[in-house]
Amino acid sequence: MSSKIHADDLTAVVRYALETTRATIVCPFHDRVIIRVGDDAAESHAFERAKRIIKSDGEFWASAYDYPHF
Repeated sequence: MSSKIHADDLTAVVRYALETTRATIVCPFHDRVIIRVGDDAAESHAFERAKRIIKSDGEFWASAYDYPHF
């Protein structure tokens, strides 16, 4: 993982996974604009990659199934 990515920031982890799987790119003219360039398979790959990134405390990111449903 790039040293610029903070593993405890979920937004940074997701953005890293999407960019490294080529599912999205950052607009060359507007650094806050993200452009979808990949297909559903690239997004699925990014999702799996993001789930496997370990936080600094050694834990994995919790999934939606780990939270109580109301």
